[in-house]
Amino acid sequence: MKKFAFALLFVAGSAFANCDDITLPSHLSFGEHEECDSEMGLFVVSDDNTEQYGFVNQSGKLIIKTQFDEAWSFQEGLALVEKNDKWGYIKTDGSYAIKPTYDDGWGFSEGLAKVQKGEYVGFINPKNQVIIPIKYTNSNNWYNEGMVAVEQNNKWAIIDNKGTAITKFEYDRASSPSEGRILVGKDNKDGDTKYGFLDTKGKVVIPLIYDFATDFEDGTALVIKDDESFTINKQGKKTDD
Repeated sequence: MKKFAFALLFVAGSAFANCDDITLPSHLSFGEHEECDSEMGLFVVSDDNTEQYGFVNQSGKLIIKTQFDEAWSFQEGLALVEKNDKWGYIKTDGSYAIKPTYDDGWGFSEGLAKVQKGEYVGFINPKNQVIIPIKYTNSNNWYNEGMVAVEQNNKWAIIDNKGTAITKFEYDRASSPSEGRILVGKDNKDGDTKYGFLDTKGKVVIPLIYDFATDFEDGTALVIKDDESFTINKQGKKTDD
C-alpha cells in the first residue's frame, strides 16, 4: 500500500472489524486497499456502478457518499482522497480539511503528511501549513520517531520534524529511524553499497561495513557481510542465534 502507514493501525482507539461481518448494499464493495482496520470506524468502499469511493461505518451504512476517484483509510483523523487527479484530505463528516490541490499525497504520521507538487515533495500539517518545504526530489513516506529521510541532488539526509538537518546530504540510501537507529548506505568506488547505522543525533554508531542490512526490530537487525548472514544488536555486536 503506497499511502497507508501500517504501523499507525495499532493505536489506542483503533476500530477493527472483520470485513465478512459488515453487510454492504449490493452496489458497494470494499476498496481494494481496505483491510477493515480503521482508527475512526469508517471503511473505504467503492460503488460498482460509478467506480467512485466513499466510506461506510461498521454497520455497513454509507456515511460519506461515494464521490472520490480514490480514497484511503483515515489516519490521525483525516483520510486521503483523490478528486479530478488532485489529492486532498477529508474529515469524518466528508467535508474537506484540505482541498485537493496536490499532485500526490500520503497519510498522516506524527502530525505530518507527505505531499507532492510537480517533481518535489515536502510535508504539511493538518491545517495545510507547509512544515517541511516542498523542495525535495524524494523522501521516505512517513515520519518516524520525529525524523524522516529526504533526498536532494541524488544524496540523502535525515531531517527532524521542523526541517532541521540531522546529517549532511552524504548518503546514497537512508531510512527513517527504527528503535533509535537509522539505516544508511554509501556507495563505494566499485558501485557497491555498504550499510551501517546512525543514532538519532546523526552519529555513526555502527560502521558502514555491511553488504545488506534491515531496520531494527525487537532490538536486532539482520545484516550480511562477506556472504554471512547474522543479526546484530544496537551496539553492533553479533547476537546469539
